[in-house]
Amino acid sequence: MYGTGEWVNLPETSLSQPLTLLEPSKPVLGFTGTRTINDDDKETIAKFLRTPSFEIDRFQTFVTGACIGVDAYVGELMSRWFPLARHVVVVPSDRSRVDPGYLVWASQIINMPPESSYRDRNLNIVRLSNKLIGFPRYPEHDPRSRRSGTWMTVRIARRLGVTYKTNVLDGPESTELPYERTAECC
Repeated sequence: MYGTGEWVNLPETSLSQPLTLLEPSKPVLGFTGTRTINDDDKETIAKFLRTPSFEIDRFQTFVTGACIGVDAYVGELMSRWFPLARHVVVVPSDRSRVDPGYLVWASQIINMPPESSYRDRNLNIVRLSNKLIGFPRYPEHDPRSRRSGTWMTVRIARRLGVTYKTNVLDGPESTELPYERTAECC
């Protein structure tokens, strides 16, 4: 089942214009998450993704960033669990927090242009997906989440009308809320 069908060929070097959903008729799952994870977090993430009601098996394409933490761990998991699935990695221009492991498990690499920000990268992760899963460290309104890139990505998904689910690693907050597309984002 995985790896079949026709895929849209995306650029492998830089982006000159915003990306759009890879395949609107097929489930494309995007991921965002904290850069700091421990073994308990890894167990939580793996258990969450294997919940039967989540039906992760129905996704043929996964989209992540290339950073340390959740991006790297989810990339590794998806490559082990679904070796024939397509895994698109959107690499930020600031590579100081990038995990080089993505070179092993990515089936497609999209490098953001030098002048782009993490926000630009996060926007493209959302635009390439039709469902987003976030693994933030703390709840959205916790003061420690004030500059969270994970919550930034979730807010972009809200504004663009992308269904999302969050699983807070240090808290009880978990939501799945579909939003209607009300305005073009960002």
